[in-house]
This record gives sequence, C-alpha cells and structure tokens, in this order.
Amino acid sequence: MDQYWEQAVSALNNEIEAGMLRRYYRRFGHEAMLLAAHAALLPALTSDLVYKLWRYFRPREIDEEHHPLSMAVSDLLLSPLCREVGRGLFEMLPNVRETLLDVLRAHPQYGGTHLKKLAEFAHYYRQDNPAPMPSPAYSEALRWTADMYLHPNAVAKELIELLQQAQPNPARLQRMMEAAGMRQRLLERDNKRKAGKDPLGVALNLVRGLLNYQSGQQAIGIQQLQHVAPYLKDSAGNDAIKVLLSEDILTAIQSQAIEVEFEPLPSTQNHRTHR
Repeated sequence: MDQYWEQAVSALNNEIEAGMLRRYYRRFGHEAMLLAAHAALLPALTSDLVYKLWRYFRPREIDEEHHPLSMAVSDLLLSPLCREVGRGLFEMLPNVRETLLDVLRAHPQYGGTHLKKLAEFAHYYRQDNPAPMPSPAYSEALRWTADMYLHPNAVAKELIELLQQAQPNPARLQRMMEAAGMRQRLLERDNKRKAGKDPLGVALNLVRGLLNYQSGQQAIGIQQLQHVAPYLKDSAGNDAIKVLLSEDILTAIQSQAIEVEFEPLPSTQNHRTHR
C-alpha cells in the first residue's frame, strides 16, 4: 500500500475491517482498490452500475487483457467488502466506504473535485439508465448521493422538510442523515474546519439537535442547536430554508456568546419561522 491507502486504513478503529482492506489490496492490487474507492460513493451497488462506473473512470493505462473489467467488478461485489442485501444488489460496509472515500479526498490526483465528478456520474446514471432501478428507495438514495455534492442547498431543504412532515418516516430520515453525515465528515477533514456555512451541514446539525431535544435529551439537543444558532434568522429570504422552532428552544439557545435576533412575527403565536 502507498502512504494514502495505509494512512486511511490505519485510521480505521475496526481491526477486522482494516484487515479486510489489506487482504483485498494484497490479493487484487492497486487498481482493484481504486475501483472500490470509486464505488464507495454510491449507496448501493449493482453489477451494471459498477461496470459503467469503472468503464468511465478506469485509468487508461490499465490493460484490459490482463485485468478484465468484468472480472474486477465481480471481484469487488463478491469480496468481504460488500454484502448482498437483495437480488443482485450489494452494499459496501459503511466504515469501509468512508475510509475508501477519504483516500480519494486526500489523494493529490483526485480530491474533493473528483468526488463531485462521481456524484455527476450517479446523477446521469439514474437519469439515463434504461433499466429499472431495483427499488424506489435505491433510486432515492442514488439521487440524494448525487445532489448532496452537486446541490447541497436543495438537499438541506429536503432534509428539514422531511423532519417537519406531519408524520415523518423515521427510516427514510435516518438514511438521509447517515448519507449527509458521511459527506459532512469528509468535508470537515478536507477543509480542516467544522461545517460552517455549508447549508447541508447546518441543516444536519439542526435536525440532530431537534431530534435529541424532542426525544428527551434536551442538554445534548440544545448544545447542537447552539452551534447552528448563528445561521438562524427571523427575516428569511426567498432562498432560505424555513423551519419552525418552539419558544422554549428559542429561549434556550440564546447566550452571551451567540447573537441571535428574534423579532415577533404578526402571524405567529407559539412558533417563529427561522432560516
């Protein structure tokens, strides 16, 4: 392994998964590991998806005669790095996914720009692929993955709206938060900073805080909400993400260290609209 692979694998807290990656690298080589890293952006894998992904991104110097593309795809999907979750549908282990993506993020030949290129591929694959998607949930997860890198504002709005539905779907909300969380961690490591004004990072922290507060973990929830308080405004612009916060939350997140202006809106009594 070169330094980038070794650093990422060594950072894994799970020794079993780290051993899986090292054995995969020793058995199949650098090119196979590079394929796995590219496939790691995708929430779930089919042989058609991985084949088209690698046909597009595969380095030209790889010899097809000695390293057939179809064999590389099957080697990945049938390896311990992936698990079958449906007929012809596979998922990569979550920690393995993030470790492999971290290699692409940190590698000087790839970086964050390359992750956006992978997201563009996911977008066009979903849009142009003539074959039916394995399930509506799979199609939605592929859309989320692409849009989180390409249109984070739109996904931030969708995440908050999903929470504020009259009857929110917990499983759907959890899947979206997990995907957004992995993107946020990669972004923070890339920029050596917290989510800052990244709209999806702010929305994710807001949703986490509200869920913790509503589930009885008020102290944790308030702490998380205080981190996003500087990005909440009473006067929301046309492109703002609107969310209803109760009076007790608004009171709790005020502190001397955080300046948040709360002006009463004429049409509200118990709630105020914030961005």
